[in-house]
Amino acid sequence: SYGIDLYKKPSLTTLIKNILKIKKDFWLRLLYLFPSRIEDELIELIKSDERIVKYLDIPIQHINNRILKLMNRDYQKKDIIKIINKLRDKIDEITIRSSFIVGFPTETEEDFEELVSFIKEQELEHIGVFDYSPEEDTTAFKLRPSVSSQIRKKRKNILLRTQKEIEIKKNKEKKGKIFKCLIDKPFDELGAIYEGRIYSQAPEVDGITYVKNYDFKKGLFVDVKIKSVNQYDLIADCI
Repeated sequence: SYGIDLYKKPSLTTLIKNILKIKKDFWLRLLYLFPSRIEDELIELIKSDERIVKYLDIPIQHINNRILKLMNRDYQKKDIIKIINKLRDKIDEITIRSSFIVGFPTETEEDFEELVSFIKEQELEHIGVFDYSPEEDTTAFKLRPSVSSQIRKKRKNILLRTQKEIEIKKNKEKKGKIFKCLIDKPFDELGAIYEGRIYSQAPEVDGITYVKNYDFKKGLFVDVKIKSVNQYDLIADCI
């Protein structure tokens, strides 16, 4: 919602353009973008400057239209699929992260299966999954029927297992490829291995790239070649 107070309308692209006026090498990563705010101008801007990481975090929350309406979301399933297709068509190697809530009041088994099918079909690179937590004084708290905590946790685990297979597969596809990597810190006291992140890994929520043969004289941004995969993490050599 940046810009509403200054320009009376969302103006994220204006902010990004101003940041890009800084003539330095850096990464700009866009997180928590509402689906309805992803406009063509923003997509073109992301394509235009390599300092904008080809990574978008879009909190979808659910995919069933009835549940989305109960969540007061201003989009439907067809809108989400359209946005995902457009991003993948317009931006090469785009990484998409999202977050979902399972066990929202009135969510049926069919509603949940629709979400699982969506995850399998779209194969988003990363997702976070939360089981609904009842909060008093909220509209959702009064909705019935509620979903038991046992079923909420079960659905969360199912969705995480489904996504784990997708992420491991996508990580294996990176093996042998070369990526720009941002070095974070030494992994061990000897400095033989460093922790870093390639464009598809956001801090704290995604995996880590463990980098061998790194020399701090090379700077924080280095090229690495992916040698192997350890589930969510990558092992690479600095080249």
